[in-house]
Amino acid sequence: MKTRPLCIAVLAFFVFGTYVTSVDAQAKKDSVIKVTKTEKMLRDAKATYRPFQGEDSFVVVYEGKELKEISVVLIEASDLLIVLADVAAGREVDLTDGVMRKLLEFNMKADYLKIGISDIGSIRVQTEQELSLMSAKSFQKILDQTAAVADDVARLLKPVRKTSPEPK
Repeated sequence: MKTRPLCIAVLAFFVFGTYVTSVDAQAKKDSVIKVTKTEKMLRDAKATYRPFQGEDSFVVVYEGKELKEISVVLIEASDLLIVLADVAAGREVDLTDGVMRKLLEFNMKADYLKIGISDIGSIRVQTEQELSLMSAKSFQKILDQTAAVADDVARLLKPVRKTSPEPK
């Protein structure tokens, strides 16, 4: 009869122990914060960043010569990284044929960055890159060049700006 309480104790230990272990494992799993590929690269680059409208997007702020603050937005979608910087809202500029021509010429000179004009006249610098093909060095280069091109485009837009540029 002494073995029966021992068997019950051992059985209770395994059942209760397994339950506690699975609950503990689930709690640890739920408390683990997902670090995206983009955030890992931002950390490796020692960039100062903050989250932006969701768990897979971030903002890195640069200081420009023409624009006081350039917000470079990074959006991760699967293995695709979208990097963009808004330069001017459509209401801020009065685009002329000459300025649009300069923007198109600038677009032809740019390597992997492109300048876009939305249907309401907003100007944006943007690129899309495959994350799996990027090294830490190329990642940093894309961020820096996006900010630099945004500042260059702001300089091109200076003659047609309705108001002084404000931080984005």
